[in-house]
This record gives sequence, structure tokens and C-alpha cells, in this order.
Amino acid sequence: MTWDAYKSLEYLPWQIHQFFIAEAKYLLNDLKTNVHKVTLLPAQNPKFSNHKIHALEKENPKWYSQLYQSNKHFRRNRSLCALERIAIQEDKNYVHLINKKNAPYLFEQPAITKGKNKKLKIKKKPLVHCKYGYDTLYRDFIFERLTQGYIQDGIRIPENDIVRAFFYENKLCLDDSKQVPF
Repeated sequence: MTWDAYKSLEYLPWQIHQFFIAEAKYLLNDLKTNVHKVTLLPAQNPKFSNHKIHALEKENPKWYSQLYQSNKHFRRNRSLCALERIAIQEDKNYVHLINKKNAPYLFEQPAITKGKNKKLKIKKKPLVHCKYGYDTLYRDFIFERLTQGYIQDGIRIPENDIVRAFFYENKLCLDDSKQVPF
């Protein structure tokens, strides 16, 4: 069995799993404590009465800003949920369902239309086309941080030698034909 970011961390050995959990806890705490906050301050050169300017009081972590800019429709609440699941060891495998247009319907919901002729109308709700996508994104992000290192507040944080040795010596991320050594 090979591991990639589409699979849960439960497939990894315990020691490697713990490094991912520790990094997820750090990212979760960083994201919870650093929330983008803008305040209004009086303008230095007011153009009219009660003129205010926007001032950044607190900003998002740089890593989150980069993820936000590189992913369309990126949501903070889903990021928090995914990091929480990884931190408490409840992350799930990525599930890709068929296209929404051809998706089987999860349920049919009866709805009554208003008007003279009240009819029972059935609305079909399609399945979501993927599940646990944010878990996958954050597992991949943590994998990159652990195996390649990163820059935090202008300081280079080196890669984790144990995690890097596990993945690259076993060639799990480069060659899918290898098996996870247990």
C-alpha cells in the first residue's frame, strides 16, 4: 500500500503520523489566533468631516494567505475543520464522486408550491462531488512543510529529517510501486 495526500494519515507509521499531527496543531493554533482584522482610524489629512482610513490591526498567517490566493473559493471555516480533524486523528480519505450533472441523487425533497393549485413538487438534491478535499489539501501542505522546510517570520525552518528520510529513502512520494514499510 502506498500513501499520498489523498489517503488518511492512519496509513502512516505512528511516528510519522505524530509529526503530521504536531504540525496540524501548530497550523490550527496559528490560524485561530491570527485573524485578519481591519480598524478605522481618523485620516491624517481629512478631506471631509469624519474622514477615516482602513488600518490593518492583525493579519492572517502568510502561509494561509498564500493558500487563499492559490485556491479558488478557499474558506477559512473549512480550513479550521480540516486542521482540527487532522489534529485529533479523524481525517478521512478523499472521496471523489461523479460529476454533479450525472450524480445520483442523495434524496428527493418534497416541496409545496404556493398558489391556487397547490401541487407537491419534488426537488432533487445532488450529491456533493467531493468530500474531504480540505483534508487532502492540508495533508499535502503539511507534507511539503515537513519534507522541504519553510520560511516563518524571515527564519528558515529546515525540513524534518525523520519524515524526509522515511518518504524519500522509501521513495513513497516519488515511486508508487513501493510499499509502506511497517
